[in-house]
Amino acid sequence: MPLLYPLSSEENYVITAHVPEGLLLRPPGPGGPGSGSVPAKLFVKGGRIVHLQYFSAADKFPAGGGWKEIVIPPRQVLAPAFIDCHVHAALDGVNGFNGFQKPAEPQKVLEHLGRAAKVGVLAVRDGSDRFNSALVACRSGEPPPSPGPLPALVATGSAIFRQGCYGSFLAEKGITSIKEVYYKLQQLANMGADQLKVVLSGLVSFRQKGTVNGPLQFSLPEMEEMVKAASRFGLRVMVHASSDRAARLAAEAGVHSIEHGYFITPETLELMAERQVAWVPTVAPLFAVLENAPAGNTPAINRDAVAHAVEHQLEMIHAAHRSGVLLGLGSDAGSPGVGWDNGVALEMGLFARAGLNPVEILKVASQNGSRVLGLTGTMGALQEGLLPCFVCLDRNFLIQPGAHLKPEAVIFPSSMQTSLPSSPSAPETLL
Repeated sequence: MPLLYPLSSEENYVITAHVPEGLLLRPPGPGGPGSGSVPAKLFVKGGRIVHLQYFSAADKFPAGGGWKEIVIPPRQVLAPAFIDCHVHAALDGVNGFNGFQKPAEPQKVLEHLGRAAKVGVLAVRDGSDRFNSALVACRSGEPPPSPGPLPALVATGSAIFRQGCYGSFLAEKGITSIKEVYYKLQQLANMGADQLKVVLSGLVSFRQKGTVNGPLQFSLPEMEEMVKAASRFGLRVMVHASSDRAARLAAEAGVHSIEHGYFITPETLELMAERQVAWVPTVAPLFAVLENAPAGNTPAINRDAVAHAVEHQLEMIHAAHRSGVLLGLGSDAGSPGVGWDNGVALEMGLFARAGLNPVEILKVASQNGSRVLGLTGTMGALQEGLLPCFVCLDRNFLIQPGAHLKPEAVIFPSSMQTSLPSSPSAPETLL
């Protein structure tokens, strides 16, 4: 397990580390950011990053005394902590929604989230379940079952879907009229939901190549009405939309993010880039189906159909990146085969297979994620004013992006911790 290092808001810290040059929001010197790493010092005071100083820069921060020094070994690089834009906090990564007939115990939800935080995921967006498990757990006041950090949570509560269509495990009942949306939104707002989830399509077929099961659940005018209604409650809208028709309709309606988006086309990606609609592709669950399914085809799984969906998704991730679509990294953690300890690493490895380079992957997993979740003023970058949420990665990640994905250390504000000891005295070298 990575070393966990909480930073107290009552202490001042200076962190000496190498940082990937391409992650810097301002260049360290002539020539601008590149693909290597540069030595830097990050100053943390009052629980926020207050200054970044590059060794080649002329500016010298007047730190004075009383700063605890943390030295990151040169074989590691410091990067922003990961942000997972699509999880299901109630699920265990084994059974998924199979047999999901009662609310998840808050302790179980908190255990899942804690496991994610211990591998560097310090913010998540929950993709809902019918019992509002993530919202209930995180507002229950119950202590987590084990010490360690808990990630910031952006929660959707239960989703909106059309009665009789796919989505019954994401909400207790479907809607029959768009008028019901306002009552649902008021319920979610009263519970403290951060975003609204709408189910627009069914699931990818594991049997028929290039097919999504079920009809589109809402028309363009209905989707536009839901987006407008949600905005009145200050809620962004994330949409479960597989098939190009579903993704295009969602983009035309002005939603904030499209989840899954299997069989999307380059033309729809261009529209999404134009309208600044984010895409969270969630390749890991279907990849896990291929990895865990028996050899050969079965009545439930046609391996060629699933492999086609995965390969097309990887091609479109590359196309989306080229087109300027805001890509968010979402592991769909909790789904069968996507565990809380490895979900983000699995999804990052798939982004590498899609052709993104190491720094691009780190940006998707941090800076982009903060935009998707609405956390740009809180975390997601090496930037003054943000919380000190970092991971330390083997620097070979910059050469082999599909490997060395799990952090060697996680640095986080002590406000995120539960029953961890305070940070050691300076100077401290993270081994």
